Amino acid sequence: MAGSHFPSPRYCPSCGSCLARDNTDVRCSPCRQKAQDAVRHPPKVPPEFWHTDELRNGLASRHIGVVIRAYRHHPFHGPRPLAQELVGNWLGLTQAQLSRLEHSRPYTNLDRLIAWALALHIPEEHLWFKLPNAQSNPEPDVAFASLSLTQPCDLETDGEFSAIPEDGEDMDRTEFLVLGGSALASFLASPLVHDWKDSKNPPATPDLTDVTLDQVHAQTEGFRWLDRKDGSSAHMKAATRHAHNLTRFWRVTDDTHPLRPELAEIAADACQLVAAQAFDQGTRLQAIEWYRCSADLAARAGNQDLYVFAVCGVAYMHAKNGEAGLALSDLHQLSALPLSAAARCYATVYEAHAYASARRLDPAFRALDRAMAYSEQTPHEAPPSWVGISHNSFVERHRANILAQFGESEALRILERLDQDTPGLFRDYRVTLGADQAMTYAHLGQVEPCAAALTSAVLLNQLFRSIERTRRILDVRARLDPYQDSRPVKALDEVIQATKVRELLRGR
Repeated sequence: MAGSHFPSPRYCPSCGSCLARDNTDVRCSPCRQKAQDAVRHPPKVPPEFWHTDELRNGLASRHIGVVIRAYRHHPFHGPRPLAQELVGNWLGLTQAQLSRLEHSRPYTNLDRLIAWALALHIPEEHLWFKLPNAQSNPEPDVAFASLSLTQPCDLETDGEFSAIPEDGEDMDRTEFLVLGGSALASFLASPLVHDWKDSKNPPATPDLTDVTLDQVHAQTEGFRWLDRKDGSSAHMKAATRHAHNLTRFWRVTDDTHPLRPELAEIAADACQLVAAQAFDQGTRLQAIEWYRCSADLAARAGNQDLYVFAVCGVAYMHAKNGEAGLALSDLHQLSALPLSAAARCYATVYEAHAYASARRLDPAFRALDRAMAYSEQTPHEAPPSWVGISHNSFVERHRANILAQFGESEALRILERLDQDTPGLFRDYRVTLGADQAMTYAHLGQVEPCAAALTSAVLLNQLFRSIERTRRILDVRARLDPYQDSRPVKALDEVIQATKVRELLRGR
């Protein structure tokens, strides 16, 4: 037809197929789907893929980072190595985490070694560890779901990784051990606290009776009360000995003793207390090991709430270390368990911290909104141990903390309300509250109220000598360096010098 114009045909650059006129993409649909799959999943490789010198050396050295680097640089993938960001996406890691994995010391956490090997389809005959044998497991899909990295956490997409199931129901001890306990072997990799060698002259082991359980439980509660009253620095050594003795007591008790599960629960509680003290005293790696021991013992006791509490502790330590993928993966262990509203609230709060550590505020606040909804359901269920939440102030404390990290002015409104509502008994929380207020003011450039709030936090922290809170205080102070010649900051520095804050950090 005269004057008509037909556009020139377009071809897919990948396969050469002619593109349909209504196809607005540069590739055909099959090639586009193939590219999307490549982002989500590793390619299938032939058996001879694993026989290069680089991969053989990496596998022989038992260094998963060297193996992954050799995998990325394999000629099978073409002239250019696979990007760390792409491979990290397959493994549930950020680019920075994968870079550290490739260049640091050999990684030994078995659950993640298994998950990474499965993700890359490394044949078991080439590995230095065993992969799960699904045929020997009566419920393979359920049990394997609790391994933390079987479903990698994608922190680079808009979708959220929700670690917490929506519905809760009752679970008996046997079912919990199937879902939680028996599948913990890889997550709770050694060294565990209850695997420590006994001293040459261990204390005598008492008879395990109801009276003995009451006594050791009362001792744990006593240490918790002292911790709240004086802070962890004054009593951590004694609490550590107490927890160590309890785990030894549990280990040497006969497996068939009817009170052994109750002893495991009390020991798990003591380990959780020491984990929190270790975190407060600035030793996050030690805190992780204590939390892991607590989770192991809680699972053996069939105490789901305490197990949730301990796993959340591990996740929070990873989040504080900036390891968001690891934090979310640890929380994902809970996805196989029917949880109470209180437990879901607790775990979802720490999911928010994981996202915040990756500076992903939108999913962090969506997680907090879900946690708030869970907290509103808790009055309709019996108050559980360890994760009982009386009202939404628990969620609000953590919302304020995350808001303060990023200088959102909304934090000040929440913190003011929390300041009014927090009982005087929780003086240690008031250190955190003051530091959060100061951090928010610092972000907003409000020097005088920042210095005033930080001064209060410094003085109150002298009672508790918390290393973790000291780090937070000094982080806020560093934000005031541009105003160090101002009168409020000079007055603050005089208080910091007089109270020897920096000496406390160096003398840890």
